[in-house]
Order: sequence, then C-alpha cells, then structure tokens
Amino acid sequence: MDRFKNSARNAALFLVSALLAYGLAEALFSYLYVHGHINPPDRDGWYFEELGHTVHFDPVIGYRLAAVPSRHLRISNGETEYSGVFVGNNAGFPDRDDFQPQRSDSRTLRVAIVGDSFSSGQFLATNWPEQVEAIARQHPSNPPLQLLNFSVYSGGLANWRNIVTGIIDAQDYQLDALVFPVFANDLFRPFMLFEARDTRKLLIGQAGWDPARWPQTREQAGSYLQASEGYILSRDEWQQFQLGWHPDLPRRWQPYMSQMLQFLAGYASQQARAWLANPREQWASWQASRQLQAGTAPPPVPDASLGQGRFTPQHLRLIGDILAVARQRQLPVLVIRIPDRHEAEQGWPIAGNVQEFAGLAGAPLVDGVEAFAGLDADARRELYFPVDGHWNQRGSDRFAAFIYPRLLAFLQPDGH
Repeated sequence: MDRFKNSARNAALFLVSALLAYGLAEALFSYLYVHGHINPPDRDGWYFEELGHTVHFDPVIGYRLAAVPSRHLRISNGETEYSGVFVGNNAGFPDRDDFQPQRSDSRTLRVAIVGDSFSSGQFLATNWPEQVEAIARQHPSNPPLQLLNFSVYSGGLANWRNIVTGIIDAQDYQLDALVFPVFANDLFRPFMLFEARDTRKLLIGQAGWDPARWPQTREQAGSYLQASEGYILSRDEWQQFQLGWHPDLPRRWQPYMSQMLQFLAGYASQQARAWLANPREQWASWQASRQLQAGTAPPPVPDASLGQGRFTPQHLRLIGDILAVARQRQLPVLVIRIPDRHEAEQGWPIAGNVQEFAGLAGAPLVDGVEAFAGLDADARRELYFPVDGHWNQRGSDRFAAFIYPRLLAFLQPDGH
C-alpha cells in the first residue's frame, strides 16, 4: 500500500513538475517570440518614412507627389536592394525641376515624358530623363532640352490618358513632342491609385478602364484602395528600423510554443505522406527549389500579358483619347520600348502590343534593348537590381546616353 502511495505521489509530482516546466517554457518562448528575439519577422519588403506627407490620391494623376521628401528602401533576401526618395515638383510629378505650361524660351525643346517607374526612377539618385538633360547641357552647340517628367510609378495606359487629356491638354502645355517610354505591361494597366495618409500600409488600388467610373474624391477612392506590403514608418520608427526593430513587433500575445509544436507535427506528417505517395515528383520539386534559391534556374519565358494579346475596345478608347490630343496639338509622338531585367538579359524582341501602340500612334519605335548592345548576358544583368526588375543607376545612365542622340534626331529630323 505504501509503495502504491509513493508511486502515486511520484507520478503526481512528475506531472505537476512537467506542467510547471511546460508552462514556464511556454511563457518564455512566447515572450521571446512576441518581442522578436526568436524567429524575428521577415524584413524583406518596402518601407517608407512618413509617406503620408508625400503621396496623396489625385483624381487625374492617380496620386500626387508633394514637395515633402519621403525616404524609402526595398529589402530583398535580407539585404537592402535599393533606397531612394519619393518627392514631387510643383505639378506633383517626380521631376527634380518645377515646370509650367508656358515656355521659358523659344530655343529650348520641351518634351513630355509619359512613362512608368523606369522613368520616374524614385529608387535612383538620378532618373534617366534628368540624366538626358545633364548630357544635353554638355553639348551647348545643340538645342537645350527640357524633359517634363509626367511619369507615374506603377502607372500605365489609363493614368497616361488622364495625364495627357486632363493636364497636358487641359492646362495648354507648350510642347514639341510626346514621348512614351513603354514597358509592355504598362499598356494593360487600369487606372492606378495610391494613398498614404492615415494608414500604416501604403494603400494601392485599381479603378478599372472606364473614365466615367474613376473616383473623383478621396472617399470614392477608398472603395478601391487596399493595404499593400509597404510599411509606412514615423521618423523615429525609421531610425529604430535601421537598428533591427520591425513594425510587426511586438506580436499579439498567444501560446506560441504549443502552436509551433502543432504546426511542426502537422507539417512533418504532411511531408512524409507526400514523399511516400510520390517520391520522384517530390525529389524533382526539391531540386527545382534549390536551383531557384541558387539562381541557376532557367529564366522565365515572356508572360502572355506582356504583349502577346490584342488590345480590347477599352484599351483602344483610351489610346484614341491620347492620340486625339496629339493630333489636335500637332505633337509628334515617340515610343520607346523599356526592357526589364529578363528582357534585356535575354534580348527578347519587342512585345506585340508595344509595336501595335506605336503603329496606332504613327510613331517611330526605339528598342531600348539596343542600349545594352555589345554586352553579354552577365554584363547586362549587372545593370539591373538582382531581385527587383528595374535597372540600377548604371543601367539607367547607360540608357540615357543611348537615348539622347536618338531623341535629338527625332526632335530635329533635318538636323536643325
């Protein structure tokens, strides 16, 4: 009997000790997890400093850039891939210089650049239109160039239509040409909206293709806007982030250790069943994953949305609105194909819809891939960010040097 009582007492003591130990371990693990001391949040992503002072919804542009600068950075694979500044000029666009509708002098050639992020270039110290202006200043015997940068980060055909009709035409801008630097996907982008006020994440939305339905007020825009993965930080938080803090910390308190154990047990069981059911397929999938992580996987083939389709009536309507302004104002149009990293590296041909856009405009078409002529694939790859699809400063500057003489020849076909 005494032996039974001792065994029961020992079992109870063990059970209490085990529960107490588990409770302490759970509390310690959860505390460390909540505050990011173990398994900290992934820092990959886009981060902005007080972007609410800078990016505001605009019914014409999609969003307007204020003159208050906002620093931002992109982290990929745990490393800062690029950093830059969002800031606008007097018209709300990413141009270093303010501009007005009227000419300042008769000799300067004024060109509207209507493009996307490759041309707005807020991830660079100097975007390519500004670099072209700098090159032009080094050739005083040629006419001065003023490139008015109406480009919109993430913008495309729908935003361009509003910029051309609602700003360039409506405000009677005195210009010598319209230039559209086109990445093929731009021509399939509906009206894009951004808003950064009163939110912890950058709000992004798409408002479709019908100008009659595009929002005119911030309240109307709210039904289209959704939180993106871009974190908006205060100035103090921006400094803390540089030291390792993350905006997702501290996490909400939960018994994280028990959840982690349940997850690991379920995951192990799932993987075991998958390997037992089809080991050959699982091995091939594992090898493909390793290749992707090592960067040895073959490049992706062109996406059909990047030009293999045809324009629909909704696209043609917006293109028609743009070209009507060009014809009425007697503005020649130039289309420039902008290649992303894969297109430049592989030397892919111009997408069909870019060619069609140039054809509808009756415009010359310059292939931006030619800016990287004479370079092998590795050298071209070095002119772009390693994960992001945009070119880096050296790539942008190389493109500017390529486009300057071609732009000048387009503006002065007779050499005068």
